[in-house]
Amino acid sequence: GVGGKKAAMSVVADLVSGHHRSVYDFTVTAADGAEVAMDEYEGSVLLIVNVASYCGFTDVNYRELQELQKRFDGKPFSILAFPCNQFGEQEPDDVQTVEKFARDKYHATFPIMNKVEVNGPNTHPLFAFLKKQFSMKSVPWNFQKFLCDSQGNPVRQFASQVDPSLIRPHIETLLKETASY
Repeated sequence: GVGGKKAAMSVVADLVSGHHRSVYDFTVTAADGAEVAMDEYEGSVLLIVNVASYCGFTDVNYRELQELQKRFDGKPFSILAFPCNQFGEQEPDDVQTVEKFARDKYHATFPIMNKVEVNGPNTHPLFAFLKKQFSMKSVPWNFQKFLCDSQGNPVRQFASQVDPSLIRPHIETLLKETASY
């Protein structure tokens, strides 16, 4: 009907004008430099985090992020870590070093993406979108955590001070919803 056609035209108009509807509209870069279309994660609950190796929040976050990843192993869930050096220069190393650190010290099994900027003129478009969804002027610090449902909609964000283990019930709720789609 007319409504469907209108909706389809609206989606096309949004794509043309650069209005993004979900995190699936973006492309990110993996640690090895490969382009990753975020729609590869379609149907998964995502926890998107800007990470740093030399931060007071590093240890608890990496440990608990990996615990979450392990807990939901086999479920449509993934953490996506984006190293960022914009806060106190606490992520100065190249991404290969960051990835090795996360794998060796924390046995991280979740993807470590290439380094990004989350604020300023070179903000990665994914983080620009996430900030806009929560009316945030800027990402305040390392380990800001953005939780997205299985439709790619950002639904909650958690500050650096919120330990990842506290996000578990929110992930469980979203996974239950995912199962009922």
